[in-house]
Amino acid sequence: DERNISARVQGTNQSNNAGEILAVHAAAHAAPSFAPLDIKTDSKYTQDGLTKCLRKWEDRGWIGVSNAEAFRTTVNELRRRNAPTTMKWVKGHAGEYGNEKADELAGDGAQLPLVPEGDQPYRDPRFEITGARLSTISQAIAYAGIREKKAEPVRAAAKRNLENIRESVVGNITTKIPKDGTILHAVRKKEIRRNMGDFL
Repeated sequence: DERNISARVQGTNQSNNAGEILAVHAAAHAAPSFAPLDIKTDSKYTQDGLTKCLRKWEDRGWIGVSNAEAFRTTVNELRRRNAPTTMKWVKGHAGEYGNEKADELAGDGAQLPLVPEGDQPYRDPRFEITGARLSTISQAIAYAGIREKKAEPVRAAAKRNLENIRESVVGNITTKIPKDGTILHAVRKKEIRRNMGDFL
């Protein structure tokens, strides 16, 4: 079908889970908002996150939730729809034609060049739930939220250097895309002198 797409997840969060969540977003965005949409996925994580866990995660203000931005963007897109949307889990690698073809498209997308973090998809403020429900969060969750908000911004030069390192190692040393923390931790190995690590 000409509507099928193969794409790479933006930024450094190149996990299967992020791809599965954003695939649901892409399907919801591409489908007419007035037409019923039946989504089949082999990701229990995505299905449970968009159905069973959603209320709890929104109540806690998405604090400590992995792939929170991907989930929030996808939920916003689903809520903008005027027609019903259903989700069904299908067993992966079990011969279901649509699922097998989706895996092929995902594999093709993973081979595309790395896409730097860019503009995020539009989120309609009418369907955006912000903040945490005070009656449902604990002091520990509130403290974790404060720590998340105080994250140091990454300097432009450091961001460029991390991207250059990623481009150098992917394909030459590893096929896995290293995250910022992995790279920064690697320069603190005992084999690298302290002053060299600070310079790097």
